[in-house]
Amino acid sequence: MPTVAETRVFINQRWSARNIFNSDQETMMKVIFVCSPFQGRKENVERAKRYCRYVVDLGHIPIAPHVYFSQFMDDLNLEDRKRALEMNKKLLEFCDELWIFGNEITEGMKFEIEYFRRIKGEDRIKRVELSEDNC
Repeated sequence: MPTVAETRVFINQRWSARNIFNSDQETMMKVIFVCSPFQGRKENVERAKRYCRYVVDLGHIPIAPHVYFSQFMDDLNLEDRKRALEMNKKLLEFCDELWIFGNEITEGMKFEIEYFRRIKGEDRIKRVELSEDNC
């Protein structure tokens, strides 16, 4: 039976973006963390969904925990928020890049950006400027 460490290595090798290609087998699909405001607001979830669509249209895989976690967690509940931020850290470890959307940088976004910067580096963080019509 494989150890936990061996299992993690296997998963990382299998699911690494280096091994995920678009159907044309020429363009690498990156796993992109969608970093945008949430703050428990439904309109922010809708914006994040549009940002995800933008990422998909560029041929990549979006990771937007606030779209998913908001289905069963309450961002206004301090315990849920703390848990979500910890889960986000794990998700960030699997992402190739972090893309920042929106004009506002919230406290949660700062946390995600700083953590990603520490583990992956500044060169994998991208600011994306979109008009509401383009996303």
